[in-house]
Amino acid sequence: MQQDGRKMTFAPVRIRDRSGPRQLVREVRNVKAASDTMLAWPGRGSAWRTAAEVLSEALYGRVGAEEARAVFVAAAREAGVLMESE
Repeated sequence: MQQDGRKMTFAPVRIRDRSGPRQLVREVRNVKAASDTMLAWPGRGSAWRTAAEVLSEALYGRVGAEEARAVFVAAAREAGVLMESE
């Protein structure tokens, strides 16, 4: 059964949101937001694919929020959207 990914929280990850005319900084704080955010990213490399799989598993309660955060950070770094404080 799918869990509410908004309740699977983790320490904020700051990313650059380039989806609009201006570059914004967005804080991602939970598994659901991480999963939704990745859908708009320009590149989909190996870290993106790994993160997509792990985030999906997290939504079903098979992976913890901290592991999901770690792969999300790696994917954000690969995509060039991570605000480098991680």
